[in-house]
Amino acid sequence: MDPSSQEPPLTAPYLSRTHIRRAVHGIIRRVVLQRLAQHGDDTRTTNNGSQRLTKAQRKRVIQQSHLLEDILYGHARSIEEYQNLSTLEQRVFNAGRAVYITSQ
Repeated sequence: MDPSSQEPPLTAPYLSRTHIRRAVHGIIRRVVLQRLAQHGDDTRTTNNGSQRLTKAQRKRVIQQSHLLEDILYGHARSIEEYQNLSTLEQRVFNAGRAVYITSQ
C-alpha cells in the first residue's frame, strides 16, 4: 500500500476541517445520547445494547456540529488553536452555550 495515499493520522501537524468537524460531531452525539439516557427519552437500542439516535435526532446533531465547527473556525486566533484537540471539547461546550444564550 502506498503511504502517500493514506488518510493523515489525527496527530498530523495540521488537521483538515473535516477531521475537526467529525470530532465535534462525535462530542455532540455523545452528549445528546447521555442527556437522552438521563431523561429517559426515545432512543433506539441495537441488538448489542448500544444506543442509536432517531433520524430527526441525527439530522439535528449534524446541523449543530456544522454550526459549532463554523463558530470554532471563525473565532480561533490561530490554526494551532483551532486544531488543538486537547481543548476541543471545552471549546465546543463554550460555543454551544454562546449559541444558546444568543438565541434566548
